[in-house]
Amino acid sequence: MKQRLRICPLLLGPAGLVWLCGMAAAEPATPELVASRTYRVGGRTEPGTTVRVEVNGQSGGELKADAEAVVPQSGLYESRIPGLTVGPNALTLRLADALGNVGDTVLRVTVTEPPPKPAPRPLAGAQPVDQALLATPEARVSGTGEPGAAVVVAVNGEVGAQAHVDADGKDEVAAVALTEGVNALVVRCDPGVGAVQQQTRQVVVDLTPPPVEAEAPAPGGDVAAPTVDVTVRSEPGAKIVVQVNGVAQAEAVVGPTGQTTFPAVPLVMGENRLTATGTDEVGNQARALWRVWRRR
Repeated sequence: MKQRLRICPLLLGPAGLVWLCGMAAAEPATPELVASRTYRVGGRTEPGTTVRVEVNGQSGGELKADAEAVVPQSGLYESRIPGLTVGPNALTLRLADALGNVGDTVLRVTVTEPPPKPAPRPLAGAQPVDQALLATPEARVSGTGEPGAAVVVAVNGEVGAQAHVDADGKDEVAAVALTEGVNALVVRCDPGVGAVQQQTRQVVVDLTPPPVEAEAPAPGGDVAAPTVDVTVRSEPGAKIVVQVNGVAQAEAVVGPTGQTTFPAVPLVMGENRLTATGTDEVGNQARALWRVWRRR
């Protein structure tokens, strides 16, 4: 004759461990509230018993208890039940041993709505800024983003470097190589939410010093006055500093014509070594050196 198995189902859900020992009709008085749609249920029964779990009338898994009664845990079973629905769920445990004895119990679990995932931190660039002028053939790219997200930097369509955003939300990749002229930097960040973030910026690399050409007074010429007008040609926007025998005498910024004149630059009797140093916007420099003689 078939008998009703005595079972001790053990709930292993997120709320903790709950033993339910009793006959087949035993069930918790109050449904357990959980936030996960996957649930673990287990317990202790006779080795060799078949345990079937049904969720809301659908088969949720089948397993056998440990048949090797070697350690005290022999006879324990556990099943991982995925696919619970949001709201009330009825988990029915049906047990049958090798002699046909059966037993069951119903566990009631209510799955709450999961909280919405926070939006990932937006990708923001720090260095170099858009339209930056650089006097170096490389640059370190830095910014902020979602911690742990992968970052890829492409330069002119080619991958230049890769990194990950640190725990503080900061990222800094190794220096990427640049070419002289305009460089297009594309920074892509994957925060793992199905949407890749992207920023595009341009930087200009200038490695060429400005041309500096002395136009007056003529190199090697004689000057019959205590002062002389010095005229220099260079690129517009360059800063020109004029020195006489190593002492700065005048400075100015070259205008749109590319030519600038420094009036009444003082000279000493005899040899005068003139130097015109041109510095462009990013710090590249060039010099023109020539000599004139003051005769009286």
